[in-house]
Amino acid sequence: EKATLSLPITKIDEAQRKVFGFASVAKLADGSDLVDRQGDVLHSPSMQTAVYTYVLDSRDGGEMHTRRGVAKLCESVYFTTEKLQAMGLPGDAIPESWWVGFQVDDDDVWQGVTSGKYAAFSIAGLGSREDYEEGA
Repeated sequence: EKATLSLPITKIDEAQRKVFGFASVAKLADGSDLVDRQGDVLHSPSMQTAVYTYVLDSRDGGEMHTRRGVAKLCESVYFTTEKLQAMGLPGDAIPESWWVGFQVDDDDVWQGVTSGKYAAFSIAGLGSREDYEEGA
């Protein structure tokens, strides 16, 4: 059984114009796959590679997948079971996921965040679709 999950912005720091939350989840704490709104499953190794490439090469925050340069990445960690255990936490304390923080520089986008118009992060990317069966 595949699960879906809503990933709202978790924290807003109005004084610093920063927003924080999960940008993506690969696996839930119970080990089940997360299915995105397009019906796709983002597998952890591919997701980790995409996250690290983004952090190294871009760090740019956009608005609704169109307008770029409205925010800058200020915090990023890709949680895995191994990383959580290395921190002294149970491996299933947090889903396998990508946590981000952005400083929002654009006044209109900041207004959208604080008003609730922009209530969640949404990642964009290019990839290829493949049929996948667990255990195959």
